[in-house]
Amino acid sequence: MKREYWVLILLSIFLITVNLVWLGLDQRPPSWDSAVHLNLSLQYYDLLKHFGANTPGQVISVTGYYPPLYHLTTLPFFAALGASLHSGLLLNLLYLLILVWATYGIGKILYNPMTGLLSALVVAMYPFLVFISRTYVIDLPLTSMVTLGFYCYLRSDKFTRLAPSLLFGVIFGLGMLLKWSYLFFLIGPLVHGFWRGNKRNFCLSALVALVVASPWYGYNLLRLARYTIKNGAIAASEGDPAILTWQSLWYYAHNLLLQVQPVYLVLFIIGLVIFLLNYKKQDKILLAWIVIPYLILTLVRNKDDRYTLPFLAAVSIISCFWLVNIKNRFYRNGLITLLVLFSFAQFMLTSFGQSRYYYCQNPHPEDWQQQEVTDLITRTKSKLVTSVSVVANHSYWHSETLQFYADSHQLPILFKGYGNNLGQFADYVITKTGDLGPAFTLGGMPDARKEMLDPKSGFAHNFKLIGLFGLPDDTYLMVYKRQLLPSRSLVAGFSYLTMENKLHKSLSEYLEDCQDLRIKLVGDNINKAMSGQFEKVIITAKRARVKGIWLEDLKLEIKGLEMDLPLFWEKNKLLIYSMKEIHPEFTVKANSLQDLLADKAKRIQSPLVSIQHGIANVEGKYKNINLRLKFKISADDRKMNAEFLKVKVGMFTIPHWLYAAMLEKPLALVPTAEWPVYTGIGKVLLQDDKIMVGE
Repeated sequence: MKREYWVLILLSIFLITVNLVWLGLDQRPPSWDSAVHLNLSLQYYDLLKHFGANTPGQVISVTGYYPPLYHLTTLPFFAALGASLHSGLLLNLLYLLILVWATYGIGKILYNPMTGLLSALVVAMYPFLVFISRTYVIDLPLTSMVTLGFYCYLRSDKFTRLAPSLLFGVIFGLGMLLKWSYLFFLIGPLVHGFWRGNKRNFCLSALVALVVASPWYGYNLLRLARYTIKNGAIAASEGDPAILTWQSLWYYAHNLLLQVQPVYLVLFIIGLVIFLLNYKKQDKILLAWIVIPYLILTLVRNKDDRYTLPFLAAVSIISCFWLVNIKNRFYRNGLITLLVLFSFAQFMLTSFGQSRYYYCQNPHPEDWQQQEVTDLITRTKSKLVTSVSVVANHSYWHSETLQFYADSHQLPILFKGYGNNLGQFADYVITKTGDLGPAFTLGGMPDARKEMLDPKSGFAHNFKLIGLFGLPDDTYLMVYKRQLLPSRSLVAGFSYLTMENKLHKSLSEYLEDCQDLRIKLVGDNINKAMSGQFEKVIITAKRARVKGIWLEDLKLEIKGLEMDLPLFWEKNKLLIYSMKEIHPEFTVKANSLQDLLADKAKRIQSPLVSIQHGIANVEGKYKNINLRLKFKISADDRKMNAEFLKVKVGMFTIPHWLYAAMLEKPLALVPTAEWPVYTGIGKVLLQDDKIMVGE
């Protein structure tokens, strides 16, 4: 075996060993994005544990924004070691080794083995990349697969070699299944190879990539476009610089200093100057690897320090090639030795020392009380599925990380972030003192916490503090449980009849043009009723309009209703804390749907809706182009779903895979964090120009 391979093996062992030690010492829960990706991985894990004929379709429909490869490659670690942040982070070590070896290969092909070795060492020691390698996010795998794809392209010799060209296609397809921005970093090789290389092999490579990536992108293309547009608005709210401003153009150049550390940045600047001075002798494709994605990402409103990580291998090669080419042996060996020693020293310092450099993060054996809190909730809960509102968005204390902990331990607890109404659909409410999280993410959380701490507030009357836990940031975590008490002083003159009348008045304002509305409260415990707890509420109406749709023969049977009675009695504000079950029955006529379509979709001319034999047909015109949709609705005890049988525009029938993700979104009937209520639909019938829901 060649000597450089032994060096790479030793470097790999070093990186694995140090990272394992670091991970063993660090006990913090996953932060925001890490928790999101862990929850996605857990969803895939649950799907594959119950593999069936529908599983492949379910896998590609889990999310329309993040492709599934990173999460799927985590599953063997979940299966072997259990679902946890640490088992997920072990996968990052494999991607880190791919990055190291692929960087070596590129440096060797473009320059020489020594450049490859030195570049591989440097890229693995960049502080930001070290930080990301210990964070469960897509960016390290994306960086590794971009680097591997670039290496495969060089091996294909501009697509003139068939086997490496096909391998490039496989890697490109897999890279696209990590994140769609993979394309940005390999546009240079693609254009270069098509223009100067073998077009037949290029097309074969593209076909392979298409076969690998098309199932997910074909199904989620429209969803991805919608999320991308939405992210632009989110970026503006986060304060990201507007496109084509100086701040936007400078963002990623300044970001490079934060990513690589000043000494490495100086090496890169020197290497870049030498590269440009000898431009005719250099392989321009290396510079294109940096410049093209830099320009593209600059023109994207949503910005983050992580997004330019995939060209750091190119930065490391440009930083190192000139050192190896220094003619004076004494200076060359001396500088290389100093760089190697510095790299290992700063790697250890940023991992375990007290460095103040940006993105240096030491391991912390901190207990953020997740187990203690979930144990407390499990001991005191009275429902099978419990809903918890989290009035905080702190890095280590937020709804996503708590949900991952609950799901990975198979606890029937639903954690949700705070919305607008304190305690709404919440059995428990949690908050903390001190820092709640980034200000732009908090919304009304500070005011909600203030209300929670006010002993005279309505919240204090309905929720009791049952747990107080110290946190590592010298703050306290507070756990409140809903415990409704009779409110005799607030509801003088209370009776079931007066309550029914007040509900009638309140619901009449919500249900537009309601006809023959009737409300019946069922219960035999007046003390529970005076605390806002009702065994059953039955709401009926001959006809009512809800969000523009006429519901005929409406009946809602709500079991186990709990509400803030003083708030409703005094201010006529309906704040519902809990409903065990809701059973709706109603009929929607085709002409009601037709009127709604004419009102809401004003660009659709002459809409026509008909319903017969279990199938609904919707027809209309858009700019004199005929449109037609045909669908049916089905329901079981877990979900209600619309299945589209045909979507036709003019003479063309749109392929099912293109619109399925946008139109066929199941409505969950079991408790979720957004709607923690069992919903009993019964059956759904489509016939005689009517949709009939319920028994």
